[in-house]
Amino acid sequence: MTCTGLLTVCLIRPPSPRPPVPVAGPSGHALFQDVFRRADKNDDGKLSFEEFQNYFADGVLSPRELQELFSGIDGHSTE
Repeated sequence: MTCTGLLTVCLIRPPSPRPPVPVAGPSGHALFQDVFRRADKNDDGKLSFEEFQNYFADGVLSPRELQELFSGIDGHSTE
């Protein structure tokens, strides 16, 4: 699965009615942090839309869809 696909599944998937069963490997939070660190090219601890777009632009989502996804997860409403 591409990074964009994984991120989309994690963020858009409806909540599970039961708590997820733990699986071996990194937790969702650890995985998200790893993806964030890789995408944050200037290591400022912030993910600009440009960094987000460069990291996730693999042709799965259109530029508009990337903007909508970024806006939906941008807790500070910044670019």
